Amino acid sequence: MQLSKSEDIYSSFELSDIEKAYDFMLETNTNNLNIWVDAIYFNEIVMDNKRKSELLKTRFYSLLANFKKEIENLDR
Repeated sequence: MQLSKSEDIYSSFELSDIEKAYDFMLETNTNNLNIWVDAIYFNEIVMDNKRKSELLKTRFYSLLANFKKEIENLDR
């Protein structure tokens, strides 16, 4: 899927729907590194949208911090 197509898809969603999908993704896959990468990619696309919310922005940075911890644990 190309980025431009992804942006078109996500721009049609309401932020509340995006938040629900994002929360579900985190709650059901907290230990899966692939889903962490997908969630970060997903949220970068959402955050590029002019309709972004502080809630999503805060969750993104929290997710990124947790992802870094997971990577550091793999290196040990």
